[in-house]
Amino acid sequence: GEFQLCYQPKVHQDGEIESLEALLRWQSAELGPISPNEFIPIAERSGLIHAISDHVVETACAQLRQWLDRFGRAWPVAINLSGKDLQREDISARIAGVCERLNIPANLIQIEITETGLSENGELVAMHLHALAQHGFAIGLDDFGTGYSSLAKLSEFPISVIKIDRSFVSGIGHHERREQIVRATLSLAQVLDCIAVAEGVETREQLVFLIEHGCELFQGYLFAQPLSVKEVALLLEMNVQRVPGVGVNSLIDFDD
Repeated sequence: GEFQLCYQPKVHQDGEIESLEALLRWQSAELGPISPNEFIPIAERSGLIHAISDHVVETACAQLRQWLDRFGRAWPVAINLSGKDLQREDISARIAGVCERLNIPANLIQIEITETGLSENGELVAMHLHALAQHGFAIGLDDFGTGYSSLAKLSEFPISVIKIDRSFVSGIGHHERREQIVRATLSLAQVLDCIAVAEGVETREQLVFLIEHGCELFQGYLFAQPLSVKEVALLLEMNVQRVPGVGVNSLIDFDD
């Protein structure tokens, strides 16, 4: 009962929300806040990652159902899967089954997988990703540039979103080689007909550079930190009420 999901927006350059990414957080009663960078690798090695991923899928879909029932609409939500998840024979059927049971349209779920995850048991991973894509789920490649995927391998997967890793975005303005990598990645996304998302956007300088080189969507503290369910619900409510200019810049401070 200590795991919770928060949601970080992916936005257009004007701050208008395009979708959300579900992010798992662990607030341990004994140890305090524990970073996913610490507990996810342990979960993968121990085999507990499957139960955790099932919990994330179920929780995110249940939240979407609540938003749909309350507001009549919701933003798409991206769910991160481990490479270990994509080695499960039933993973595509599991996710499709949760969506069917909760009556969640497939276009409201995006699946994100890292380059490292693609390299593990490639044929099985490709089979599951194609099955997920056939169900109507968008497939995103997370942390692009940090793994070792060949272009030939990338062409085998039904990827529609490429996310530029924050380590490259952070170099904009003072690290020429990283800027070159960002430009090359944006060009590659155009060639592959993929949507480009920049992670970890924190400064106006980074934003301007990314816009000038064709980036479409942005995620980072310049626009919004991960949001609570209550904060996302407020944005949805404002949107339903047709409040002009609703976006992440419309957020207000919340009382407990």
